[in-house]
Amino acid sequence: MEQTTDGGFIVAGQSNSPTYANGICLVKTNSDGDTLWTKIIAQGNYSDFTYCIKQTSDGGYAITGATNSFNIHHYYEMNLMKTDSFGNFFWEKIYAAPYKSWGMNLKQTSDGGFIVTGQASFDSINENAFLVKTDANGDTLWTRNFGGTYFRWGYDVCQTSDHGYIVVGNNYNTSGSSSDLILIKTDSTGNLLWSKTYGGTSFDAASSIKLTTDGGIIAGYTNSFGVYGSDVLLMKTDINGNVVFAKTFGTGSENYALSVSITNDHGYFLCGYTCPTIAEIYDPYAIKTDSIGNLVWSKTYGWTYIDQVQSGQPKTDGGFILAGSIRNYALGDAIYLIKTDENGATGYFLEQNPVTVVGSPSITITTPVAITGSGAIVYSIADSLIHTTSGSQELPMCHHTGINEINNPQSPSSPTPSPPKPPLLLMKNKKTLL
Repeated sequence: MEQTTDGGFIVAGQSNSPTYANGICLVKTNSDGDTLWTKIIAQGNYSDFTYCIKQTSDGGYAITGATNSFNIHHYYEMNLMKTDSFGNFFWEKIYAAPYKSWGMNLKQTSDGGFIVTGQASFDSINENAFLVKTDANGDTLWTRNFGGTYFRWGYDVCQTSDHGYIVVGNNYNTSGSSSDLILIKTDSTGNLLWSKTYGGTSFDAASSIKLTTDGGIIAGYTNSFGVYGSDVLLMKTDINGNVVFAKTFGTGSENYALSVSITNDHGYFLCGYTCPTIAEIYDPYAIKTDSIGNLVWSKTYGWTYIDQVQSGQPKTDGGFILAGSIRNYALGDAIYLIKTDENGATGYFLEQNPVTVVGSPSITITTPVAITGSGAIVYSIADSLIHTTSGSQELPMCHHTGINEINNPQSPSSPTPSPPKPPLLLMKNKKTLL
């Protein structure tokens, strides 16, 4: 999810449509979270996943994830898909390793192309962090993989001021009994400049990175240093990967951050989810800090289901937006948006101010041996293999307003007509989209 140039939002997820099950679902909303259009892009009888969507410089969208719809190697393959500003399919490229590959995050680069990171398997045992650079049409310029002794995954990537790239992810030990955060710095053509791991004696992982003027800010979770079973981890580094500060935050038995953003006051906004008890019912969890990681406020937005936030960011009006999913909801799984003010308040009756315990861990830094390589098999997917449909509904979360969902009058016709739209139903400041 991210805020678009018109002030609205674009959200991507997986569809459970009866006609196009396991397709990619795109939802475009206005600034209040009301649906403007939806698209389901389905490619066959198998599964397609999306992990990241970004608005591109032409107003359209780029999406990465994994697909096994084309059964190239009998496993999932990393894909990159491009649509226009209304979600209509332009092209898709698949970057296949000999065994499997996944796309976890992407950015549009300064030359108009794309950089995609994820993981790839070049043998039957190990998984490597995977980096793919393409031109504006998704055609490969180069690929790099960064391996170790077991699993090494890339979860987020940024282009740096020297036109190189910084990748953050996870590095598992040989037995898989523990993991560290890993930071990988490359030059402009993906050649390794340095890599560092950060962690303790248990499982520590990174999920998101944003560049600052003097380095980067990283979010994830830690089992090594948290007060609870796992705590949110916020770590600031300089441009060489040295730790400036590290903070942990926790309020329940499990706490995870999946996204970090830089706020207008130079602080940080983290979002993810927490398990308040051992019942495995998760609540959305949002944390605001100052510029050195001190807690400003924290919020949970509970419901009676498995409720997780996958992404969030500051809004242009000073508030925040969070996107996530509800599982085991009475009417099926759903995507939702939560809009807050600058203090995380929504007016939602299950909003809480949890007691968040803050820690300042001492993290061990190591320089791992990196096994680097290149190469991937690239496939272009024909338009005839892609099925597109439009239309979704907003589900009741509180009360019926009687407002009809609108169609964007400027949207070109889609290959499959939109089904009839039900009335819009919403909870104040919390929209659920299925």
